Amino acid sequence: MLQDLSTQGLSTAAFQPPTEVREGDYSFSIYVDLPGVSAQTINIASCPTSVTIQGERRSPHANSQTDSQLVSSDRATGSFERVIQLAQPILGEQVYAEYSHGVLKLELPKQLCVDDQDKMPATCRSVTPQVI
Repeated sequence: MLQDLSTQGLSTAAFQPPTEVREGDYSFSIYVDLPGVSAQTINIASCPTSVTIQGERRSPHANSQTDSQLVSSDRATGSFERVIQLAQPILGEQVYAEYSHGVLKLELPKQLCVDDQDKMPATCRSVTPQVI
C-alpha cells in the first residue's frame, strides 16, 4: 500500500527552464527548453541590454477529475521568469522569436554602430514567438 506523501512534505519544485546563450559577431542567440509550456503563456520583453522571458508550466493533471493521488514527482511546474543580461545593446525592433518542439529560440541582432542608436528603443518591447 502506498503512503500519502502530502503529509510527509511532498512538494513539486518550481520550474526554472535551462537556457543557452550564444554570441556571434552580429547577434545573440538564446535557446530555452520549455517542454510542456503552451506558446500562449510565453511572454518575452526585449530591452536594450537584456531580455526577459516569462511563462508558466502547468501540470497536465492540474484540472484533472481523476481520483488518483500524487505519490511522487520530479517534474517541476509553476511560473518562471528568466532575465538574461547582454554584453552589448541589441536592436529591439529586429528581435525574432520562434517556438518549436518545446524549444524557444530568440535571435537578437546587436547594435553595431553609432547610427543604430536611433533604431534602439529606449524602453522594453514585447515579442511574440512564432510557433513553428
